[in-house]
Parts: sequence; structure tokens; C-alpha cells
Amino acid sequence: MNNDKTLNNNIDTTNANFDHHQRVAIVFVNCTDEYQIQELTQLVNTANGQVVLVVNQNRATMDNASLIGSGKLDELSQQVKSLNIEVVVFQDQLSPSQHRNIQDKVECIVLDRTNLILDIFALHATTAEGKIQVELAQLKYTLPKLRSMQGELSRQGAGAGSKGVGIGTRGPGETKLETDKRKIRIKIDMLKKRLLEIQKQRDVLRLPRQKNMVPTISLVGYTNAGKSTLFNALTGANMLVEDKLFATLDTTARSITLPNGTNAIVTDTVGFISNLPHDLVESFKSTLEEATQADIILNVCDYSSPEVNKHIEVTKNLLAELGTTAEIIDVYNKIDISSVNTQLDSSIIAVSALKRTGLDKLRERIVSILNNRFCTIKLMLPFSQLNVLGLVNKYGKNTTINYNDEGAEVLTTVQRIYLTKFADYMVI
Repeated sequence: MNNDKTLNNNIDTTNANFDHHQRVAIVFVNCTDEYQIQELTQLVNTANGQVVLVVNQNRATMDNASLIGSGKLDELSQQVKSLNIEVVVFQDQLSPSQHRNIQDKVECIVLDRTNLILDIFALHATTAEGKIQVELAQLKYTLPKLRSMQGELSRQGAGAGSKGVGIGTRGPGETKLETDKRKIRIKIDMLKKRLLEIQKQRDVLRLPRQKNMVPTISLVGYTNAGKSTLFNALTGANMLVEDKLFATLDTTARSITLPNGTNAIVTDTVGFISNLPHDLVESFKSTLEEATQADIILNVCDYSSPEVNKHIEVTKNLLAELGTTAEIIDVYNKIDISSVNTQLDSSIIAVSALKRTGLDKLRERIVSILNNRFCTIKLMLPFSQLNVLGLVNKYGKNTTINYNDEGAEVLTTVQRIYLTKFADYMVI
């Protein structure tokens, strides 16, 4: 027998202001982590929704037809009607058939967590590249679900466009979703080509920086950890700062002068989150590449969050997936509002980006790392591998080349992050 449980999660639905927010139910299966409920609630808030019902269904196995079972689905349908709920969001991924079955029963918009995150990205995308990346991810997500989404599209209404007012209505829009799979695949290929062109343009712009060896410092971290606030504090910029998830999507770069007189570039990137949709990571790889090309990565985390260690792990796992080799500095932000009494080790960088405290220590750590970012290497290139000299010319400086009977002996100075490019030819 299933142990069904509906949670109110301390949500007061009597005095909430719903004038500009859709009423949303969030649904979990066997959820024992309160933080998951809080995070999904915050995602809904970011999408301009208001959670009025939290449902947690305890069952031995997930139901193949509706995830939560027919009895619980009947109960949810009744609650949707009685509470005037407009959107139901499931924490777990829904298959096309589950999506269709649930939607037919509750008769409102049904999303899963992945769909909700994609919707938030569509809401916050501002640049041409950001909009392309979001549309690409949404179309990839939509492709296998076209059949189940027909009923939902009729409820959303035509012409919602990329900035529709309702949750789940942003992005490709009805006219694109109604086209057949062949046309959508053609659209996906076209968007990929446009992103590749943008990436090539970015590579061209990055070349002078690499040639002049201007160091790059990239801010990454769990969403809403205060990256944009820290970016403003370090660079004197005035980037928009919001207490929302994924407020920053598009990479922003500014030049700074470090205490030792070194000029550097600081970049702010999109925030991470646990179980970030794979299609979204793939679509945003050209943007996330700024982190993979950085000399130093500042992993900004919210020290006031009880999940701070999990956030750090999520970010580092994603950076590893992207192939990042730069040195990472964990930056514990928001120490001014943290209730944690644990004494931090003196080697840890703890700051309040908002109050601009602890930044001197952070700058000193950055300078210390940058001072050790170069090393001189010796390469032995056989005549068959002289094409590697192109990489030497691109990434090295103070280069000398001597030819002998075996090939070219090269002495050059490179940044440590590029050592892997020459590993097969290095000699001691």
C-alpha cells in the first residue's frame, strides 16, 4: 500500500499576492530532501510563478503511466481545480506518455524540472547568442515530446513567442512546435551552425588576449551565489543583480588592474545547478568555454546556504565535464549573512561581495597564482610533427628553435593551462 503524503511546506496561500504570478503546484516522488523542495520553489518563483501546493508521493516504484499513480493523480486533479492551479511542475523527468496522461487528467500546463529551467533561460536570454542557445536546447528537449505537447499548446494559446507571459509558454512558441520532426531537425542544424559561427568570432577576439598573454579570471558557481555582485565589486561594473536563479545568462567581461600592476580580464558566466539539463549544457558550451579557457576560476559559493558543500561539488563536477584545467579558487561569499559559526581556515577565501570585505585577500591569491602561471618547456618535434610549431607560435613566447638531424628542438615559455597541448613532445 502506498503511503501518500501532501505537504503544505509552510506555504501561506491565504495572503499571497497572485496578481502577477501563476498559481503552481510542485510534485515530488519519495522526496526526503527539504532542500529539493526549496530549490524547485525558488525556480518557480524565478519563472514568475507562486507555489501554492507541494505534493510528495511516497511509493515503492514510480508509476509508468503517471509517475504518481492513478489514485494520487485523481487527488491532484481535484486540488488543481479547487485551488485554481494553472501549472503543475514535477521534480522528476516525465516521459512523453506520462506528460500526456497527467496533462489530460489535470487539464492545465504540466512541466518537469528540465522544462522549467529551459523556460527560465528563455525568460532571461537577452543577447542573440543567448536566445539561439536557449532555442536550441528547447527544440532538442521538445523533439521527442511533440505528440504529447499538442494538448498543452492549445491551452497555452498561439503566438506566445519567446517572451510569453505564462510559465511554459516561452521559447520556440506554438508555430515551431507544431511543425514536423524533420523541419525541427533542420532548425536545430541551422542553430548549431549559427552558434559555431559565433564561437569562431569569439575565438578570433580571444587571440590577441592569448598572444599578449593577458590573464583571464572566470567567475563560476552555483546559481544565485553572488557571482554578479562579486563581478561588480572586482571590476567596478554595474551589472544587474537580482535575487533570482539564472539572472545572468550571457557572458560579460571587464578589464581590471591587479595590485601588482598586471592587467587581467574578468568574466562572469551562467550559474550552475544540480542536474543541469544535458541539452542546456551542450547548447551553452560555447559560452561556458570562457571558463575552460581561463587562467584562474573563482568558484563562488553561498556560505550562508546549508548546501554550500553540495554546490561546490556540483560546480567542480561540471567544470571537470567541460575539461577545465585552470586552477580553481573556492570563494565563500555572503559571510555577512551566514549563520554558520564554524571558524574558517586561514587559507580559505571568505568575502562579502555586497559589503566588499575580504577582497584584498582574494586579489592577493589571484596575483600569487598568476605569478606562477608560466613555465619554460623544451620540446623535441620530429620532422613529421613540425605542424606543432603552429601551436608554439600561438601559445608560446620567448621561443627559440634549433634544427638537427632528428627534427626541431624548441624552447618556449607557455602558460601552465596549455601544457597538455605539448605533453607528447616535452623532454626533460
